[in-house]
Amino acid sequence: MGLFARPDVPNEVWWAELEPVLSARGAAAYVTVDPARIPVRQVSGPADLPGWTTPEVARVSVPTDVGSYLIIVSRSDADPVWRVERFIAPEVLS
Repeated sequence: MGLFARPDVPNEVWWAELEPVLSARGAAAYVTVDPARIPVRQVSGPADLPGWTTPEVARVSVPTDVGSYLIIVSRSDADPVWRVERFIAPEVLS
C-alpha cells in the first residue's frame, strides 16, 4: 500500500516501483493509472488480515488517511511470492 499511495511521485517512478509487487492481473489493471489521481497519501496504521485467507489468496485491510483499503493478494506454486491483485478503495467497500 505504501508503494501505491504516492500521488506526488512521477508516473514512471511510481510504476517502476509498484509493478514488481503486482500479479499479472494487477499489472494489467493498474498500468494506466495516474498516481496523481489516487486520493490516499499515507498508511495510518498496521495492516490486518480480516479473514477469508487461503494458501493462495488473502485479504489485507490497510488503514490510510482516507479510510481502510482492502488489498487482495495472491500467490501460486509457480510464483510463491505474495503479489497484489487489487487495491479496493474504502468508498467501494461501503
